[in-house]
Amino acid sequence: MKKYLFHRLKKNERGASLIEFALVAPLLIFLVMGIVEFGWIFNGYVTLNGAVREGARIASIKKDLDDTGYITEVVEAHVTNTLFNISVKDPEEVLISGGGKNYGVKIAADGDIEPLIGFYVKNTITLSAETTMRMQ
Repeated sequence: MKKYLFHRLKKNERGASLIEFALVAPLLIFLVMGIVEFGWIFNGYVTLNGAVREGARIASIKKDLDDTGYITEVVEAHVTNTLFNISVKDPEEVLISGGGKNYGVKIAADGDIEPLIGFYVKNTITLSAETTMRMQ
């Protein structure tokens, strides 16, 4: 009788997949949360990079580097939903390599991003971007 009961329990595999899923599910959830968190922060970096590039484009077309207010507005308008505490450094005219009189404008900005989930990264992260564009 005892031998028959153990043999029957050994062959019965119902519920095995549920237990396997219960063991693997937390690992999968942590992995997905990490991917989402990294994606959110990378999106903030790409957004800040694009905003600084747009500010440098405007500055290179206008050629008026003293009007930093408008350039700051352009950069801030591109990052309104993602980043906060945006600080745009004053644009500066730089000599681009290649000889001759190839001048460009260099713009840099910093911005803070809040973590989306907050499980892996607890505090705000400061992102930086810098772009140099040839004067038109």
